[in-house]
Amino acid sequence: MRSSKRVMMLSNVPCDLVTGEERVYANEDARQASHIACTIEMCSTNTPYEVAVIDEIQMIRDPARGWAWTRALLGLCAEEIHVCGEAAAIDLVTELMYTTGEEVEVRNYKRLTPLTVLDYALESLDNLRPGDCVVCFSKNDIYSVSRQVEARGLECAVIYGSLPPGTKLEQAKKFNDPDDPCKILVATDAIGMGLNLCIKRIIFNSIVKPTINEKGEKEIDSITTSQALQIAGRAGRYGSSFKQGEVTTMHHDDLVQLKEILSEPVRPVKAAGLHPTPEQIEMFAYHLPDATLSNLIDIFVSLSQVDGLYFVCNIDDFKFLADMIQHIPLNLRSRYVFCTAPLNRKEPFVCTTLLKFARQFSRNEPLTFDWLCRHTKWPLAAPKNIKELVHLEAVHDVFDLYLWLSYRFMDMFPDAVLVRDVQKKLDDIIQIGVCNITKLIRASQSAAAPSTAEVMSEDFPLSRTRRDTRAVSDRHGAKSTEALSIAVEVPGERRAKNLKAYRSAARQDDLKSHGRGSLANRLLREGLLTQEMLRQLESEWQDQHRNACLKLGCTRDERTSYTVILTCQVDRYLYHMRLSDDVLLDVMARFQAEMVKGLGRDTNPTATVKMLPSFVRSLPDGSEKGDFLAVDLGGSQFRAHRVKVFDDGKQSSQLESKFYPTPKEVIQGNGAELFDYVADCLLDFMETKNLKHKKLPLGFTFSFPCKQTKLEEGILLAWTKHFKVRGVQDTDVVGSLRKALQKHKDIDVDVLALVNDTVGTMMTCGYDDQRCEVGLIIALGQTGNLSALAPTCTGTGTNACYMEEMRHIDLVEGDEGRMCINTEWGAFGDDGALDDLRTEFDRELDLGSLNPGKQLFEKMISSLYLGELVRLILLKMTKEGLLFNGKVSTALLTKGKIEMKHVSAMEKYKEGLSNTKEILTELNLFPSEEDCIAVQHVCTIVSFRSANLCAAALAAILTRLRENKKLLRMRTTVGIDGGLYKTHPQYAKRLHKVVRRLVPNCDVRFLLSVSGSGKGAAMVTAVAYRLAAQRKQINAALAPFLLSLETLREVKNKMRTELEYGLKRETQASATVKMLPTYVCGTPDGTEKGKFLALDLGGTNFRVLLVKIRSGRRRSVQMYNKIFAIPLEIMQGTGEELFDHIVQCIADFLEYMGIKGARLPLGFTFSFPCRQASIDKGTLVGWTKGFKATDCEGEDVVDMLREAIRRRNEFDLDIVAVVNDTVGTMMTCGYEDPNCEIGLIAGTGSNVCYMEDMKNIEIVEGNEGKMCINTEWGGFGDNGCIDNIRTKYDKEVDEGSLNPGKQRYEKMTSGMYLGEIVRQILIDLTKQGLLFRGQISESLRKRGIFETKFLSQIESDRLALLQVRRILQQLGLDSTCEDSIIVKEVCGAVSKRAAQLCGAGLAAIVEKKRENRGVEHLQITVGVDGTLYKLHPHFSRVLRETVKELAPQCDVTFMLSEDGSGKGAALITAVAKRLHNVGQK
Repeated sequence: MRSSKRVMMLSNVPCDLVTGEERVYANEDARQASHIACTIEMCSTNTPYEVAVIDEIQMIRDPARGWAWTRALLGLCAEEIHVCGEAAAIDLVTELMYTTGEEVEVRNYKRLTPLTVLDYALESLDNLRPGDCVVCFSKNDIYSVSRQVEARGLECAVIYGSLPPGTKLEQAKKFNDPDDPCKILVATDAIGMGLNLCIKRIIFNSIVKPTINEKGEKEIDSITTSQALQIAGRAGRYGSSFKQGEVTTMHHDDLVQLKEILSEPVRPVKAAGLHPTPEQIEMFAYHLPDATLSNLIDIFVSLSQVDGLYFVCNIDDFKFLADMIQHIPLNLRSRYVFCTAPLNRKEPFVCTTLLKFARQFSRNEPLTFDWLCRHTKWPLAAPKNIKELVHLEAVHDVFDLYLWLSYRFMDMFPDAVLVRDVQKKLDDIIQIGVCNITKLIRASQSAAAPSTAEVMSEDFPLSRTRRDTRAVSDRHGAKSTEALSIAVEVPGERRAKNLKAYRSAARQDDLKSHGRGSLANRLLREGLLTQEMLRQLESEWQDQHRNACLKLGCTRDERTSYTVILTCQVDRYLYHMRLSDDVLLDVMARFQAEMVKGLGRDTNPTATVKMLPSFVRSLPDGSEKGDFLAVDLGGSQFRAHRVKVFDDGKQSSQLESKFYPTPKEVIQGNGAELFDYVADCLLDFMETKNLKHKKLPLGFTFSFPCKQTKLEEGILLAWTKHFKVRGVQDTDVVGSLRKALQKHKDIDVDVLALVNDTVGTMMTCGYDDQRCEVGLIIALGQTGNLSALAPTCTGTGTNACYMEEMRHIDLVEGDEGRMCINTEWGAFGDDGALDDLRTEFDRELDLGSLNPGKQLFEKMISSLYLGELVRLILLKMTKEGLLFNGKVSTALLTKGKIEMKHVSAMEKYKEGLSNTKEILTELNLFPSEEDCIAVQHVCTIVSFRSANLCAAALAAILTRLRENKKLLRMRTTVGIDGGLYKTHPQYAKRLHKVVRRLVPNCDVRFLLSVSGSGKGAAMVTAVAYRLAAQRKQINAALAPFLLSLETLREVKNKMRTELEYGLKRETQASATVKMLPTYVCGTPDGTEKGKFLALDLGGTNFRVLLVKIRSGRRRSVQMYNKIFAIPLEIMQGTGEELFDHIVQCIADFLEYMGIKGARLPLGFTFSFPCRQASIDKGTLVGWTKGFKATDCEGEDVVDMLREAIRRRNEFDLDIVAVVNDTVGTMMTCGYEDPNCEIGLIAGTGSNVCYMEDMKNIEIVEGNEGKMCINTEWGGFGDNGCIDNIRTKYDKEVDEGSLNPGKQRYEKMTSGMYLGEIVRQILIDLTKQGLLFRGQISESLRKRGIFETKFLSQIESDRLALLQVRRILQQLGLDSTCEDSIIVKEVCGAVSKRAAQLCGAGLAAIVEKKRENRGVEHLQITVGVDGTLYKLHPHFSRVLRETVKELAPQCDVTFMLSEDGSGKGAALITAVAKRLHNVGQK
């Protein structure tokens, strides 16, 4: 604004003003002036200028607005750009200009008046003098200081950021006026930019300022050197009434630091800000149609890669608004505009108004002046207190917001003139309030009107961390209190780090203030006990001992005290076994880290959690059926099973089992004896069940750690569970079993799967609940002498498995789908990760085990070890005299005498104490009641720790599953098995409770498995059978899409034949490849120059471009364009209406660019089939792409355009060329690479053009030179020559198209049809029961639902299957993970065939070019455009590989075209003009 007025006043030159909220024209008739002053965000990058000036260039580093300076610096179309600002930006600007090839000249300017930093501080406001400006960094300080100034009888002006611009100018005018008594200014750093002020002395009230960092976080720190210089530089400005400037601070200790800051060099500007443009976000939205705008921004920023010269600006404000209006139905472009609205998100009234604006806008209801007045309650009175003043400022911001939107949506915000008039009146009202600010503060204080938070709605918080407790004292010792102070702070705290220290100290003082009386309080203070732990202990003490106490014959109070004392003694003794939630969360995090380590190829060898791939890739889906065998080796008994799975729609199965003992001589003998024993048992089972005559598949449950490379192979890593069989470790156990089975010639069994018992548990439960994707084994210890107290159970270990994403499993090739991972978590902690949690008893138990230092986690949680752990604790407590009167029995000294079943029995709710007494008596310990209570509590602590640790590791697995799925909340099922879980009275309940507490965002169902290890092996085998059968059917469906090299050569040869037919006069009429002459007879040679217009008509949008081509050393192409919509009624109206609309758009563009009088050469890109008679004559063959304008087909479109221009009679154009977009693509790339003589479009449509020798073109007269031929190869095959490679799906797509029997090649290669081919295949596979559970959804029946863009998304290597499933769900297809894999495979087959066929056709053309030139080896460039080539993840690679394979003597370079339809049209026009001029000469 200042620049606009200055230019007009000093130079008498008309200058327009443009801001986001207003347009002020210098000329009364609103004609555009030759000069313009605008805010940085409003500068046009499309308008050509002779000279541009960018001020405050150092702002390019601003985290919020830096992008606007970057855009202006790199985007302005000016012959010269003058950049003004701090020297700190020189290096960056120079580097940026170097990357663009621009020359940079640096001129340094010195300040014209001296600036002195005083040696003394102000100390008191009594020392103020005329021309002083007190600079504060918060509105609160502004209010406080201004009141104190006026209390001294001085009048002051006030300027701060949220004041309206008009009010700021009035306050500045008042301060600058020599006749006005106001000679003191109180301001924020808003004076640093945009205001001319007559200031003699700058006084910093504080040197601490809140800032926003790159992450959008608020920080409080000392002002930077740049900020200090910017503010201090306002003093004694050249041209003001003061010849020199002075700078000081309010307090002396701040002055020292200010001098240090000013003496430091200004930090160089290192990077320029960037912000995603609406076009970029629209491109992302195209591929992620259901993502919210906030998510699109996040995705864009996360995927953006910027080098060291740039950074992505903070987008928090944008995302805040995007989230706020997300629920309102708006198109993406409008939503983007609303989110860029300039407002302070901390002003609720303004944010609410924007929300109302957006809601009204979405209803297509104009926001009128009356509506705005009702919302803002206009008219408004002068403010009576600070709260009302703040509200008036917010209303002013609302008016600004309306005006800002009115320039972007003129129809919806129609009353900008009325709003601007009202805003001026509001300016006057706010001016009155600011002038009476002291009265307002006094009124606020007396009425206690606003709260502190309400007053402090400015976008910066309290700026000073120091508030002198003396307040501001005058010389007489009187203290003036600061009424609106929002914080009481410690003297001497200068910077943010001191503030943090103060807060830390305050917290320490707070802790010290707690009472010191009780043990609980001391433990709480020392962090050894949490409130949650305390409540948990109290609850357990009461629950577990209520029944016992009733038996002791005491009074209720005596029993309670008695029990609590005993349990407290045990708790103190076993304190380290009690784990808080914080500790469990830490264990959970450690386990997650080990999981990641185990999945990595490089880190797995050192990982303790081995994360073994099981090669089980699919869960049961209910369609399995058949008769299967299973054998289960892993516990104290061996089991054989027969499982019948019925395909009756009820997911029913039948299990028959037989148990066999595993003798000690077998489990500690040699490998041959073990597997012979397994084979003998299986033979016995098959004889018993009369199965010897059947050939059955078998699943082998082998519950020991194995390394698998496929489903039916496993190398034993180590024995566990007391097995010590020789000669088996490091060998394939499936191979050993097969050898043993081969000895029995009378049975025929095929071992198909090796399964861990944990995996078997998951698969068994997965058959009943398809949400089950985790398996957990918590087995019970082996039976001992006290067998009467618990049932016999076979399993002894603990383990977990889950379904992991293949993309995370480095140990296995491939990224598609999921695979079950057997964690083998028992070894967690073997590297010392759990040493801080292991007690002396854990260490003693480990030393006495068969594998010291191994399986440490299992030894803390497995039932095999918990009984022994209890024994060791009881032994030590007895030796210390805490139990059994200090008398140790021989049984208590004997290892293994206490087992997990005894622990379970002692913890039973009702009979627990009696069981405890019986068990201890059998151990010859003769316990008292006190001993029984204490022992029972020991058992509780040991088993509770086991459940806690098991829950922490399981919670880690569940969290990983949820994060893999990218869900905020997950519902899942855990299949669980094991005697400890089934028979312990409290274990399951404790486990469930802790898991749900650790992962509150997971809804977990625990499903008990029935014979998981046996039935599970059969289910794995059944799934493998199902997948093998499905694979055969899928392969059969996709086989026709797999084209051999021989087939592709045949296609190439046929294409070559059709090319020749199209060039020959006698065969051209019947040729399927029409080979249309374009009359473009040359490619760019670099001498083209001038200004050209280009038109681009090919869809629902129409573009007009001005293209400026430079030749010579500064060879370049600059483009300015505008997009116009073509309404449906125009597309399907008359030809005259269509071309009149086109000419209206051209007229608007010429006026917008200020070139309406110039007669420029024009190229017309007309992307519809045309038959050309010359370069500027094209007869429309037929409309496509939804156009149906009448009276056009068979007419010359250039003549129709000329007629429309004549009808308008406003301008004239030299229409030089009518252009096909394929030719434009070739010419665009030809400008960059003279070797480019082929153009390829691989997008919605498919086409190729190339430069052909005139002597070969029989349908055009002449033999000299070359001409570009538009092949229109989409019709290749219309004569049936490629019917041998057309599938039934191609035929279905063709029959359902608008032009059956036509464009057959295009229907196999172009983006318009590939999605439809995929849809036909998916329907066929679904009918066969291979997809979507055999259910064809209504959406899948809709033609066109599967757009080609979904192929690109689904085939993306960066897209996980979860995201593929979401895409399918968006299409109404409820898919499983396996469905997603199949869909991805189908998409890949269809798109690969399209790329190969396109490559075969292109190979025919490059071979023809080689033969035309008569060379052995050809080097040539192909210019390419089209979304399929650009955006599909694999199309371009397959295309290039095919061309290289089929044309080995041609070295083909592919170059992406940049705007072939626009830039290409201009280049064709330029080449045509050049050739025309040469011809004239």
